[in-house]
Amino acid sequence: MPLPNTGPLITVTTMANGDGSLDFEFRTLMIMAGTTNDVMYRLVDNEVNPTTELRSACMTIAAQ
Repeated sequence: MPLPNTGPLITVTTMANGDGSLDFEFRTLMIMAGTTNDVMYRLVDNEVNPTTELRSACMTIAAQ
């Protein structure tokens, strides 16, 4: 999630079956503490012409 955060993009390496993990922190003043929302993350190998896609399960995120 490079925007609105600054910093270099990172590469996520997965196992042959697609398993992998990534820890990150997303901070913004626009989301109030206690706000919840349901999200699903989508990871592609190429933004313009993707050939591989990984999707997370749907999960509820709570702002702290």
